[in-house]
Amino acid sequence: MSPSPLNKRKTKAYFDDLIVQLEPTYLCNLKCIMCAHTYRDKVHGDIQPYMKLSLFKKILNEIVDFCLSNSVSVNTLQLFWYGEPLLHPDIVEMIEYAVVLNQQYNLFKMIKIDTNFIPISHSQIRRIVEICEEYRDNSLRFSFSLDAISPQTYQKIRGGDFNRAMSNIMYLIKMKESYHALSPFMTFQFIIHPFNYNETKGFVDYWMEILRRLKTRTKGNAIYLRKLVYLKQALNHTEKETVKIHQNCIKGANFDSIVEDHFRLIIDRAELTPRQTSGKREPCGSLWKNPSIASNGDLTFCCKDEMLRFKLGNLKHNTFSELWDGKLINELRMAQINGDFNEPEICRDCSGHMFIKISPSEIATYINTVKS
Repeated sequence: MSPSPLNKRKTKAYFDDLIVQLEPTYLCNLKCIMCAHTYRDKVHGDIQPYMKLSLFKKILNEIVDFCLSNSVSVNTLQLFWYGEPLLHPDIVEMIEYAVVLNQQYNLFKMIKIDTNFIPISHSQIRRIVEICEEYRDNSLRFSFSLDAISPQTYQKIRGGDFNRAMSNIMYLIKMKESYHALSPFMTFQFIIHPFNYNETKGFVDYWMEILRRLKTRTKGNAIYLRKLVYLKQALNHTEKETVKIHQNCIKGANFDSIVEDHFRLIIDRAELTPRQTSGKREPCGSLWKNPSIASNGDLTFCCKDEMLRFKLGNLKHNTFSELWDGKLINELRMAQINGDFNEPEICRDCSGHMFIKISPSEIATYINTVKS
Protein backbone atom coordinates (compact mmCIF):
# COMPACT_ATOMS: atom_id res chain seq x y z
CA MET A 1 0.00 0.00 0.00
CA SER A 2 3.00 2.33 -0.02
CA PRO A 3 2.57 5.39 -2.22
CA SER A 4 4.65 6.06 -5.27
CA PRO A 5 7.89 8.02 -4.82
CA LEU A 6 7.13 11.62 -3.95
CA ASN A 7 8.99 14.85 -4.53
CA LYS A 8 10.12 16.18 -1.14
CA ARG A 9 11.52 19.51 -2.37
CA LYS A 10 10.05 22.35 -0.31
CA THR A 11 9.38 25.91 -1.45
CA LYS A 12 7.63 28.79 0.27
CA ALA A 13 3.89 28.25 0.64
CA TYR A 14 1.73 30.84 -1.09
CA PHE A 15 -1.59 29.96 0.49
CA ASP A 16 -2.99 28.39 3.61
CA ASP A 17 -4.31 24.86 4.05
CA LEU A 18 -6.28 23.17 1.26
CA ILE A 19 -9.82 21.85 1.52
CA VAL A 20 -9.83 18.99 -0.98
CA GLN A 21 -13.05 17.34 -2.16
CA LEU A 22 -12.23 13.92 -3.61
CA GLU A 23 -15.37 12.11 -4.73
CA PRO A 24 -15.47 8.28 -4.69
CA THR A 25 -18.88 8.33 -6.42
CA TYR A 26 -21.49 10.89 -7.41
CA LEU A 27 -24.31 8.34 -6.99
CA CYS A 28 -26.55 8.51 -3.96
CA ASN A 29 -29.05 6.12 -2.40
CA LEU A 30 -31.30 8.99 -1.23
CA LYS A 31 -32.98 12.05 -2.70
CA CYS A 32 -32.93 14.63 0.08
CA ILE A 33 -35.26 17.55 -0.50
CA MET A 34 -32.50 20.19 -0.21
CA CYS A 35 -30.03 18.44 -2.53
CA ALA A 36 -29.25 18.68 -6.23
CA HIS A 37 -30.12 14.98 -6.57
CA THR A 38 -33.79 15.93 -6.23
CA TYR A 39 -33.86 17.73 -9.58
CA ARG A 40 -31.15 15.95 -11.56
CA ASP A 41 -30.68 12.16 -11.83
CA LYS A 42 -27.04 12.45 -12.92
CA VAL A 43 -25.71 15.31 -10.87
CA HIS A 44 -22.48 15.63 -12.92
CA GLY A 45 -24.00 14.52 -16.20
CA ASP A 46 -23.06 11.32 -17.99
CA ILE A 47 -19.65 10.54 -16.45
CA GLN A 48 -18.01 7.52 -14.82
CA PRO A 49 -19.97 7.02 -11.59
CA TYR A 50 -17.30 5.25 -9.52
CA MET A 51 -13.69 6.38 -9.20
CA LYS A 52 -11.27 3.51 -9.78
CA LEU A 53 -9.15 2.63 -6.76
CA SER A 54 -5.98 3.02 -8.84
CA LEU A 55 -6.97 6.58 -9.83
CA PHE A 56 -7.86 7.40 -6.23
CA LYS A 57 -4.38 6.34 -5.10
CA LYS A 58 -2.70 8.25 -7.93
CA ILE A 59 -4.55 11.46 -7.03
CA LEU A 60 -3.80 11.17 -3.32
CA ASN A 61 -0.11 10.55 -4.01
CA GLU A 62 0.00 13.62 -6.22
CA ILE A 63 -1.79 15.77 -3.62
CA VAL A 64 0.83 14.72 -1.07
CA ASP A 65 3.57 15.55 -3.58
CA PHE A 66 2.03 18.98 -4.19
CA CYS A 67 1.80 19.68 -0.45
CA LEU A 68 5.40 18.66 0.22
CA SER A 69 6.65 20.72 -2.72
CA ASN A 70 4.78 23.84 -1.61
CA SER A 71 4.98 23.50 2.19
CA VAL A 72 1.22 23.33 2.62
CA SER A 73 -1.05 20.85 4.33
CA VAL A 74 -4.63 19.75 3.82
CA ASN A 75 -7.02 21.13 6.41
CA THR A 76 -9.72 18.72 5.24
CA LEU A 77 -9.51 15.79 2.85
CA GLN A 78 -13.20 15.31 2.18
CA LEU A 79 -14.02 11.94 0.59
CA PHE A 80 -17.31 13.33 -0.62
CA TRP A 81 -18.74 15.86 -3.04
CA TYR A 82 -22.22 15.15 -4.40
CA GLY A 83 -22.66 11.40 -3.83
CA GLU A 84 -22.87 8.89 -0.97
CA PRO A 85 -19.25 7.70 -0.58
CA LEU A 86 -20.16 4.46 1.20
CA LEU A 87 -21.79 3.19 -2.02
CA HIS A 88 -18.33 2.72 -3.51
CA PRO A 89 -17.34 -0.98 -3.40
CA ASP A 90 -13.73 -0.06 -2.48
CA ILE A 91 -14.52 2.59 0.12
CA VAL A 92 -12.81 0.74 2.99
CA GLU A 93 -9.63 0.35 0.92
CA MET A 94 -9.81 4.05 0.04
CA ILE A 95 -10.14 5.01 3.70
CA GLU A 96 -7.21 2.77 4.64
CA TYR A 97 -5.00 4.21 1.91
CA ALA A 98 -5.73 7.78 3.04
CA VAL A 99 -5.07 6.88 6.69
CA VAL A 100 -1.76 5.17 5.83
CA LEU A 101 -0.62 8.14 3.76
CA ASN A 102 -1.48 10.44 6.62
CA GLN A 103 0.48 8.32 9.08
CA GLN A 104 3.53 8.60 6.80
CA TYR A 105 3.33 12.31 5.93
CA ASN A 106 1.01 13.89 8.53
CA LEU A 107 -0.48 16.30 5.99
CA PHE A 108 -4.24 15.76 6.42
CA LYS A 109 -5.58 17.45 9.54
CA MET A 110 -8.91 15.77 8.92
CA ILE A 111 -10.10 12.96 6.64
CA LYS A 112 -13.83 13.59 6.53
CA ILE A 113 -16.65 11.47 5.13
CA ASP A 114 -20.13 13.01 4.90
CA THR A 115 -22.58 10.14 4.82
CA ASN A 116 -26.12 9.00 5.57
CA PHE A 117 -24.43 5.83 6.93
CA ILE A 118 -27.04 3.50 5.46
CA PRO A 119 -25.11 1.55 2.77
CA ILE A 120 -22.44 0.09 5.07
CA SER A 121 -22.18 -3.36 6.66
CA HIS A 122 -21.19 -4.21 10.21
CA SER A 123 -18.07 -5.95 8.94
CA GLN A 124 -17.04 -2.75 7.11
CA ILE A 125 -17.65 -0.69 10.24
CA ARG A 126 -15.56 -3.07 12.31
CA ARG A 127 -12.72 -2.99 9.77
CA ILE A 128 -12.67 0.82 9.70
CA VAL A 129 -12.35 0.95 13.49
CA GLU A 130 -9.56 -1.64 13.27
CA ILE A 131 -7.75 0.50 10.68
CA CYS A 132 -7.91 3.53 12.96
CA GLU A 133 -6.52 1.50 15.86
CA GLU A 134 -3.86 -0.26 13.77
CA TYR A 135 -2.43 3.02 12.47
CA ARG A 136 -3.24 5.06 15.60
CA ASP A 137 -5.22 7.46 13.48
CA ASN A 138 -6.61 10.70 14.88
CA SER A 139 -7.84 12.28 11.64
CA LEU A 140 -10.77 10.20 10.33
CA ARG A 141 -14.24 11.63 10.90
CA PHE A 142 -17.72 10.49 9.91
CA SER A 143 -20.22 13.33 9.58
CA PHE A 144 -23.66 11.74 9.79
CA SER A 145 -26.27 13.57 7.70
CA LEU A 146 -29.38 12.96 9.82
CA ASP A 147 -31.56 16.09 10.08
CA ALA A 148 -34.19 14.29 12.16
CA ILE A 149 -34.82 12.43 15.38
CA SER A 150 -37.96 10.60 14.20
CA PRO A 151 -38.48 8.16 11.32
CA GLN A 152 -41.39 10.27 10.04
CA THR A 153 -39.36 13.47 9.67
CA TYR A 154 -36.37 11.58 8.28
CA GLN A 155 -38.60 9.99 5.64
CA LYS A 156 -40.07 13.37 4.70
CA ILE A 157 -36.62 14.98 4.29
CA ARG A 158 -34.38 12.15 3.12
CA GLY A 159 -36.68 9.35 2.05
CA GLY A 160 -34.45 6.68 3.55
CA ASP A 161 -34.37 4.05 6.28
CA PHE A 162 -33.92 6.00 9.53
CA ASN A 163 -33.72 2.86 11.65
CA ARG A 164 -30.92 1.42 9.48
CA ALA A 165 -28.91 4.61 9.77
CA MET A 166 -29.36 4.70 13.55
CA SER A 167 -28.53 1.01 13.90
CA ASN A 168 -25.28 1.43 11.97
CA ILE A 169 -24.28 4.46 14.03
CA MET A 170 -24.94 2.54 17.24
CA TYR A 171 -22.85 -0.35 15.96
CA LEU A 172 -19.97 2.04 15.21
CA ILE A 173 -20.22 3.38 18.75
CA LYS A 174 -20.23 -0.19 20.09
CA MET A 175 -17.08 -1.04 18.09
CA LYS A 176 -15.31 2.16 19.18
CA GLU A 177 -16.11 1.35 22.80
CA SER A 178 -14.95 -2.24 22.35
CA TYR A 179 -11.58 -1.09 20.97
CA HIS A 180 -11.38 1.96 23.29
CA ALA A 181 -10.95 3.95 20.09
CA LEU A 182 -11.24 7.71 19.78
CA SER A 183 -11.24 7.59 15.96
CA PRO A 184 -13.21 7.67 13.75
CA PHE A 185 -14.58 10.82 15.33
CA MET A 186 -18.29 11.48 14.89
CA THR A 187 -20.30 14.54 13.93
CA PHE A 188 -24.08 14.36 14.20
CA GLN A 189 -25.41 16.85 11.66
CA PHE A 190 -28.80 18.53 11.69
CA ILE A 191 -29.58 21.03 8.91
CA ILE A 192 -32.31 23.31 10.24
CA HIS A 193 -35.07 24.04 7.74
CA PRO A 194 -38.86 24.35 7.50
CA PHE A 195 -39.52 20.59 7.69
CA ASN A 196 -37.61 19.71 10.85
CA TYR A 197 -37.02 22.80 13.02
CA ASN A 198 -39.40 21.50 15.70
CA GLU A 199 -37.08 18.50 16.27
CA THR A 200 -33.90 20.53 16.78
CA LYS A 201 -33.89 20.48 20.58
CA GLY A 202 -34.85 16.80 20.72
CA PHE A 203 -31.98 15.99 18.35
CA VAL A 204 -29.44 17.84 20.51
CA ASP A 205 -30.78 16.32 23.75
CA TYR A 206 -30.70 12.77 22.33
CA TRP A 207 -27.13 12.87 21.02
CA MET A 208 -25.87 14.79 24.05
CA GLU A 209 -27.03 11.92 26.25
CA ILE A 210 -25.39 9.33 23.96
CA LEU A 211 -22.08 11.22 23.92
CA ARG A 212 -22.09 11.76 27.68
CA ARG A 213 -22.35 8.00 28.24
CA LEU A 214 -19.35 7.09 26.08
CA LYS A 215 -16.35 5.51 27.80
CA THR A 216 -14.05 7.10 25.23
CA ARG A 217 -15.29 10.67 25.48
CA THR A 218 -13.53 13.32 23.46
CA LYS A 219 -13.95 16.87 22.22
CA GLY A 220 -13.36 15.33 18.79
CA ASN A 221 -17.04 14.34 18.65
CA ALA A 222 -19.59 17.00 17.81
CA ILE A 223 -23.24 17.88 17.32
CA TYR A 224 -23.55 20.28 14.40
CA LEU A 225 -26.59 22.48 13.89
CA ARG A 226 -26.05 23.61 10.33
CA LYS A 227 -27.61 26.37 8.31
CA LEU A 228 -29.41 25.44 5.14
CA VAL A 229 -27.53 26.08 1.92
CA TYR A 230 -30.43 27.50 -0.01
CA LEU A 231 -31.47 25.82 -3.26
CA LYS A 232 -34.46 27.49 -4.88
CA GLN A 233 -34.85 24.47 -7.21
CA ALA A 234 -35.45 22.15 -4.26
CA LEU A 235 -37.45 24.17 -1.73
CA ASN A 236 -40.81 25.93 -1.77
CA HIS A 237 -39.66 28.52 0.76
CA THR A 238 -37.72 31.72 0.22
CA GLU A 239 -34.19 32.09 1.53
CA LYS A 240 -35.42 34.79 3.90
CA GLU A 241 -37.99 32.39 5.38
CA THR A 242 -35.45 29.60 5.94
CA VAL A 243 -32.99 31.98 7.61
CA LYS A 244 -35.70 33.31 9.94
CA ILE A 245 -36.70 29.77 10.95
CA HIS A 246 -33.06 28.95 11.77
CA GLN A 247 -32.57 32.12 13.82
CA ASN A 248 -35.77 31.67 15.83
CA CYS A 249 -35.01 28.00 16.45
CA ILE A 250 -31.54 28.67 17.87
CA LYS A 251 -32.68 31.64 19.93
CA GLY A 252 -35.65 29.81 21.41
CA ALA A 253 -33.71 26.73 22.50
CA ASN A 254 -30.97 28.68 24.35
CA PHE A 255 -28.24 26.38 23.05
CA ASP A 256 -25.56 28.93 23.97
CA SER A 257 -25.92 27.85 27.61
CA ILE A 258 -24.70 24.30 26.82
CA VAL A 259 -21.05 23.81 27.80
CA GLU A 260 -19.62 20.29 27.63
CA ASP A 261 -16.19 18.80 28.28
CA HIS A 262 -16.79 15.64 26.25
CA PHE A 263 -18.00 16.91 22.89
CA ARG A 264 -18.57 20.13 20.95
CA LEU A 265 -21.87 21.75 20.05
CA ILE A 266 -21.32 23.63 16.79
CA ILE A 267 -23.99 26.12 15.72
CA ASP A 268 -24.06 27.95 12.40
CA ARG A 269 -25.27 31.52 12.60
CA ALA A 270 -27.72 31.73 9.73
CA GLU A 271 -27.89 34.87 7.67
CA LEU A 272 -28.84 35.77 4.15
CA THR A 273 -26.25 34.81 1.57
CA PRO A 274 -23.58 37.53 1.76
CA ARG A 275 -23.58 39.77 -1.26
CA GLN A 276 -21.04 42.32 -2.36
CA THR A 277 -22.95 45.60 -2.18
CA SER A 278 -20.10 48.09 -2.36
CA GLY A 279 -16.34 48.35 -2.45
CA LYS A 280 -13.81 46.22 -4.22
CA ARG A 281 -14.73 42.57 -4.67
CA GLU A 282 -12.08 40.28 -3.22
CA PRO A 283 -10.70 37.23 -5.06
CA CYS A 284 -12.36 33.91 -4.27
CA GLY A 285 -10.26 31.67 -2.04
CA SER A 286 -11.61 28.57 -3.78
CA LEU A 287 -9.25 29.24 -6.71
CA TRP A 288 -6.33 28.59 -4.35
CA LYS A 289 -7.73 26.38 -1.62
CA ASN A 290 -10.68 24.23 -2.72
CA PRO A 291 -9.94 21.73 -5.50
CA SER A 292 -13.01 19.60 -6.22
CA ILE A 293 -12.42 16.28 -7.96
CA ALA A 294 -15.27 14.32 -9.52
CA SER A 295 -15.53 10.53 -9.66
CA ASN A 296 -14.15 10.44 -13.22
CA GLY A 297 -11.05 12.46 -12.30
CA ASP A 298 -12.23 15.86 -13.58
CA LEU A 299 -10.77 18.69 -11.49
CA THR A 300 -12.61 21.97 -11.02
CA PHE A 301 -11.91 24.98 -8.81
CA CYS A 302 -15.48 25.45 -7.58
CA CYS A 303 -17.65 23.13 -5.49
CA LYS A 304 -20.72 24.70 -7.14
CA ASP A 305 -19.59 23.54 -10.58
CA GLU A 306 -21.68 20.37 -10.35
CA MET A 307 -21.94 19.96 -14.13
CA LEU A 308 -18.14 20.30 -14.52
CA ARG A 309 -18.47 23.04 -17.12
CA PHE A 310 -15.33 24.82 -15.94
CA LYS A 311 -12.99 21.92 -15.27
CA LEU A 312 -9.24 22.48 -15.41
CA GLY A 313 -8.57 19.03 -16.85
CA ASN A 314 -8.66 15.38 -15.90
CA LEU A 315 -6.35 13.71 -13.39
CA LYS A 316 -6.22 10.51 -15.40
CA HIS A 317 -4.12 12.40 -17.94
CA ASN A 318 -2.45 15.13 -15.86
CA THR A 319 -0.89 15.34 -12.43
CA PHE A 320 -2.53 17.34 -9.68
CA SER A 321 0.35 19.85 -9.71
CA GLU A 322 0.10 20.33 -13.49
CA LEU A 323 -3.54 21.38 -13.16
CA TRP A 324 -3.66 23.10 -9.75
CA ASP A 325 -0.52 25.11 -10.50
CA GLY A 326 -0.99 25.27 -14.27
CA LYS A 327 -1.50 28.03 -16.79
CA LEU A 328 -5.33 28.09 -16.76
CA ILE A 329 -5.83 28.26 -12.99
CA ASN A 330 -3.09 30.89 -12.63
CA GLU A 331 -4.70 33.02 -15.34
CA LEU A 332 -8.02 32.83 -13.46
CA ARG A 333 -6.32 33.75 -10.18
CA MET A 334 -4.52 36.74 -11.67
CA ALA A 335 -7.72 37.92 -13.37
CA GLN A 336 -9.52 38.06 -10.02
CA ILE A 337 -6.55 39.73 -8.33
CA ASN A 338 -6.82 42.39 -11.06
CA GLY A 339 -10.56 42.78 -10.47
CA ASP A 340 -11.83 40.81 -13.48
CA PHE A 341 -14.67 38.46 -12.47
CA ASN A 342 -16.39 38.19 -15.85
CA GLU A 343 -14.90 34.84 -16.85
CA PRO A 344 -15.65 32.09 -16.29
CA GLU A 345 -19.40 32.58 -16.17
CA ILE A 346 -19.79 30.76 -12.85
CA CYS A 347 -17.78 33.51 -11.12
CA ARG A 348 -19.62 36.45 -12.65
CA ASP A 349 -22.65 36.67 -10.37
CA CYS A 350 -21.51 34.32 -7.61
CA SER A 351 -22.62 35.23 -4.09
CA GLY A 352 -20.60 32.51 -2.40
CA HIS A 353 -17.12 33.84 -3.11
CA MET A 354 -16.75 35.10 0.47
CA PHE A 355 -17.12 31.69 2.12
CA ILE A 356 -13.54 30.54 1.43
CA LYS A 357 -11.25 33.48 1.96
CA ILE A 358 -7.71 34.27 0.92
CA SER A 359 -5.92 37.02 2.80
CA PRO A 360 -4.08 39.99 1.27
CA SER A 361 -0.80 38.64 2.63
CA GLU A 362 -1.43 35.27 0.97
CA ILE A 363 -2.19 37.01 -2.33
CA ALA A 364 0.99 39.10 -2.03
CA THR A 365 3.05 35.98 -1.39
CA TYR A 366 1.37 34.24 -4.32
CA ILE A 367 2.19 37.12 -6.68
CA ASN A 368 5.82 37.13 -5.58
CA THR A 369 6.00 33.35 -6.02
CA VAL A 370 4.53 33.52 -9.54
CA LYS A 371 6.91 36.32 -10.54
CA SER A 372 9.91 34.39 -9.29
